Amino acid sequence: MTDCYFCQNGKKETRDHIDDLVGRYGFAIMAIGGHPSYCYTVGMWDRGLPEFITLGLSPRQGHEMLTLLVHHVNSFGLIALDHPFDDISTMPCKLVPVAERHRGYFRAALDHTQTHGNMVQLMWPDREGVFPDQANFSLEFIARQPSLR
Repeated sequence: MTDCYFCQNGKKETRDHIDDLVGRYGFAIMAIGGHPSYCYTVGMWDRGLPEFITLGLSPRQGHEMLTLLVHHVNSFGLIALDHPFDDISTMPCKLVPVAERHRGYFRAALDHTQTHGNMVQLMWPDREGVFPDQANFSLEFIARQPSLR
């Protein structure tokens, strides 16, 4: 069972809240508790940009990372996929495309707009510097941060 804003507050109230946040800030972030917990953006598709998701961080950490990512994209443009970067964190991160079969993770984004675009996962490496979409990623972390590629 996940701690879902939709489930706790009802679909109409959630949509109204998200629409308000997107109107004020240009995006909103949904945080979903569970195993794994994850956060994703809503409203980026409205501007022709991908929606972003990160898995395995606490809701607060995921919100902070995605907020930093969105501000970076707004200021400097999109970051190349599949290339590690350290512009938003002291640890390297990487953006990878999300496979269509994982579109369900973006429930509020799908409900927010009829214009659906690309989805991109923000991921970070394990202690050895290996990312979840690479061979030899730590089995200790694979359940917390699966690759949605």
